[in-house]
Amino acid sequence: MPYQDSVSSSITRNTTSAEGISLDFPLFVAAHNYFFERTRSYGSWDEVRDDDAIPSGSNSYNAARLAFSQNPAPSRVYLGRRQTDTAVMTPSEDVVIGNVYSFNVNVYDAAGALVSTTPITATAAVATKASIAAIWEGLAPANTTFTAVGDTVEVEADATFTVVVKDFVKTSDSYITTETAADLLQAIQDEENDWYCLSSEDHAKAFQLAMAAEIEATSGGNFPKIYWTSTTDADTIKPVVDPAIDVIGELKALKYFRTVCDWNHAADTVFPEIGNFSYNSPYQAGSVNYKFMQTTGVPVAADLVTGKKLPTRLQGYIDDRNGGWMGEERKVAFYREGKTVGGEWLDVVVGSDWLNDQIEVALLNLLLNQKGGKVSFTEAGAVISTINSVLDRAVDVGFLSGYIGATMPDYLTEIPFSEKVARILDNVKWTGYLAGAVNTIIVNGNLTYEAAELV
Repeated sequence: MPYQDSVSSSITRNTTSAEGISLDFPLFVAAHNYFFERTRSYGSWDEVRDDDAIPSGSNSYNAARLAFSQNPAPSRVYLGRRQTDTAVMTPSEDVVIGNVYSFNVNVYDAAGALVSTTPITATAAVATKASIAAIWEGLAPANTTFTAVGDTVEVEADATFTVVVKDFVKTSDSYITTETAADLLQAIQDEENDWYCLSSEDHAKAFQLAMAAEIEATSGGNFPKIYWTSTTDADTIKPVVDPAIDVIGELKALKYFRTVCDWNHAADTVFPEIGNFSYNSPYQAGSVNYKFMQTTGVPVAADLVTGKKLPTRLQGYIDDRNGGWMGEERKVAFYREGKTVGGEWLDVVVGSDWLNDQIEVALLNLLLNQKGGKVSFTEAGAVISTINSVLDRAVDVGFLSGYIGATMPDYLTEIPFSEKVARILDNVKWTGYLAGAVNTIIVNGNLTYEAAELV
């Protein structure tokens, strides 16, 4: 008989925790060559300014600034890179003889290793932009091709290489891209998935329709997303036609519930979408309303021709399409109406994503932390209590006003033999009551005299 200690003890660590999704962080995507990776994360506006890869005045810079201008601001903002075919460099001023026009080129291989760093510098001997472009053309580093085209030079990387351009001096940049919405989303998600709301500088209708379709398909996965975009489409502020010809109308017809589209005369320079998402992103999902947001830096929608505040009759056409816009009532500017293009309130979509994720995480943690990893059918009451505990939290944060607790089928009479064999607990049900929000108040008053004072 083996020797046995008088006292022995063992501890089972039931501390495994599955990770829930983040519903807080915006991602703004632009076509550029500022960095090699597909995304960069910033925790503050100071971090954006300290990153010399992001040129001031670029769309990425302006979008991040708008996001961090909200109070409170998001705790993290992602900037994404859409793959480019060509980077176009142009002198940013009327060329002055003796002035230096330059930028730096870093070349990376397919694995992300830095191959070379080359300053591209031209000193003007002739006061023309074309002369600068011609000088630049002759300075192309290995694994790249520079082509002078009039006043510009087109920079392209050879196959399997990537070019990063930065440190612009008296030089402006623009980019040509043919990367599809599907390929863009896939590339970004393969690298980083800890963001929730995607917006982009590309406001072309074809791209918006394509990206909306891709985002809608995330509903059934572990990382659901939303897409928030904006437009200056003049047809949106006209009566609805059938079939729709404006982008918000077309998105509405597709009944997408994961896309929000704003109308703003300054959409293509301000990018109101990232500001509007960022305004509420620091708060608990399901606890906020997206109407009445007083977003910093987003102008009140104005007429495309006159620049005057958009008349309410034209604002109504945006509402007809389930679009969003910055309006004004009694000299207070605030966001309207807070819907997705499919007509669902955005807070319901975000809150539902949160609640579904929390239920899945809680149940997985239950299974992971059982001794031996076993929850038997006859002991599955723990599943019910786990779900109800999440529903309690949903009530606490104000997403639900109440609920009918989870129920499960009877083991002996209602669970099919095949599901017992396959170890599937199916048909667990619960009902939650949305707390909703007040968006409109209608008051009916009555003025009269007291009967005793009437003559």
